[in-house]
Amino acid sequence: MGLQRRHLEKAWAKELYDRGLCDQDIADMCAVSREAVRSWRRRNGLPGNTPPPKKKKCPPNANLIAMAAEAKKHKMSYGKYMLAREKGEI
Repeated sequence: MGLQRRHLEKAWAKELYDRGLCDQDIADMCAVSREAVRSWRRRNGLPGNTPPPKKKKCPPNANLIAMAAEAKKHKMSYGKYMLAREKGEI
């Protein structure tokens, strides 16, 4: 289970990265530190997604934020929440 979970979290982090989210937003969604996301990104040779210069934060997807809030309410990371939801446990 542990290996599958790690794979799921990395896949989810990569999807968020590909959508243009910055390290802090990815960290919030995956329930890890910004430094963990930064290390993962650098290990994989990925440059940082920086917010546009006139905005303070990269724009989050409203649906993703709502799902992350729901995961937080269940006291789990987004990845665990999505896995439990997929299995019908939530």
